[in-house]
Amino acid sequence: MNKITGAIFDLDGTLTDSMSVWTGCYAMVLKRYFKATYEDLSREMAQALDTAPITIGIPMLCRYFRSSISAEKILKEIDEYLYHFYFYEVCLKDGVRELLEHLYSKEVKMCVASASSPRFVQAAIKHCKIDPYFTKVFTCDEIGKSKETPDIYELAISQLNTSRKETWIFEDAVIAMRTAAQTGMPTVGIYDREQREQDEIRSLSTIYLAKGESHATLIPYFD
Repeated sequence: MNKITGAIFDLDGTLTDSMSVWTGCYAMVLKRYFKATYEDLSREMAQALDTAPITIGIPMLCRYFRSSISAEKILKEIDEYLYHFYFYEVCLKDGVRELLEHLYSKEVKMCVASASSPRFVQAAIKHCKIDPYFTKVFTCDEIGKSKETPDIYELAISQLNTSRKETWIFEDAVIAMRTAAQTGMPTVGIYDREQREQDEIRSLSTIYLAKGESHATLIPYFD
């Protein structure tokens, strides 16, 4: 059994089965605006897109391809498509509700720390009816930094006001896991089919939720 008084949850790929909408969105942007595919990106660039808010990711692509296309134009065109998905279609991963209910029953303080825009996150947690579990939502957009820096986790734990050794970070992306591991907080690595580098994610995890495992299987670890 592991002591837990606080929990910081990523959204996409961790709580919700939604990473495919992002890979699909970036694939569409690459094809439509840059006449490119993911294979044309460096490994580092592809990984960075996994954890960067779209308001940072799209300008990154414009710079990467040295394009004269306005990032603002691209963002405006894809914003409504993404919002519709989060407001109407996004689904929880298997066992998430059970895990959140268990932690809530133990009076664990929980928050969301996401690279998605605030309105996407709020739409998702309301659509999935999990907003009552969380005391606060933090986004990279709001703090102006991606998960390549620990700022969002440090802000989250300061607001939760819980012990660092008893506050767990739940993540699915390798860059986020590298950063989370540097905070001194224990981590739960979540498998997601859209994420590469599963061996590294596993190595960075205090607990690793493997392919095919429900989030509910984590309950005994925090019983």
